[in-house]
Amino acid sequence: MLSIAVVIVAVLLFSIVLSVVAVAIDMLLGLQDPEAMIEGRISMTPAMLAATNLSLIAAAALSLIAHRFINGVRVGYFHSVAPGLRWGWMWLSFALVAPLYLLFAASSFLDPAYQTLTFSGTTLAFFFVIILTTPLQAAAEEYMFRGVIQRSVGSWIRSPRWSFIVGTAASAAVFSAAHFAADIWLIVYYLLFGVLLSILTQRTGGVEAAIAIHTANNLFLLLVSAVTGQMDAGFDRSAGVGGPVMLVPVVILAVVLLVLSWVGKRHRLTTVTGGEAITADAAGPGTALPSASPWTGSGQQAGE
Repeated sequence: MLSIAVVIVAVLLFSIVLSVVAVAIDMLLGLQDPEAMIEGRISMTPAMLAATNLSLIAAAALSLIAHRFINGVRVGYFHSVAPGLRWGWMWLSFALVAPLYLLFAASSFLDPAYQTLTFSGTTLAFFFVIILTTPLQAAAEEYMFRGVIQRSVGSWIRSPRWSFIVGTAASAAVFSAAHFAADIWLIVYYLLFGVLLSILTQRTGGVEAAIAIHTANNLFLLLVSAVTGQMDAGFDRSAGVGGPVMLVPVVILAVVLLVLSWVGKRHRLTTVTGGEAITADAAGPGTALPSASPWTGSGQQAGE
């Protein structure tokens, strides 16, 4: 429970502190409207985007440190049950999903609001922040939600199956709530996004594929928003902004999950602690199966 509290407090604390710094910088540069701020409306600027991403990165770093000492999880198991970060698998996953998410982001140009391109110093500043910090921001969210929260909650339950189910439900709920969406379609979208990435993480034995998907999704959507001057619209989560169209990225992610699960199986990814999974069918008669646990709360303890 303490690890989960650290995640929530760290996200809120770093977000508040860095947002205040970003707003101060924007005020000095004349990029924020004081009257709009009084009404609770803050424009998305390069400084605000940097503050948002850096706050998540810092929160993830603190959360993982706490997870290491509170739960006793060794560093290698933060990434996968291999243990360690499987760089080759992460890059392969990104190469497979990037074209699809680039095409999805490009579909935004069908909207008239996204058909006017803007190139300015602000656009370049957005590009700089997006390219440098968004991959780390995406990874940070995966480590916090699919890593710390899911496995911490899962560790409360002895059954691996129910550990995964309850951990997934908890992490997806917190992930959705953390986006502060007021639109029901967006709330459901973030909830399903979290559930599907948890399933993918469990099926591949690590967060690498989830990081690749999260990075591709955020990276391309933000770049399109920046070049079309729609950054404020891209972060608008107020009631009424969503709709059934939000089911499209959910379907895309479901298809990607199936594809990457299949590719991971073909590459014989380690999906349980203690070494590569060996099924009873593959082992043959008389072969002792290893004692191992999947990416669940139980699995985290097995990795100590």
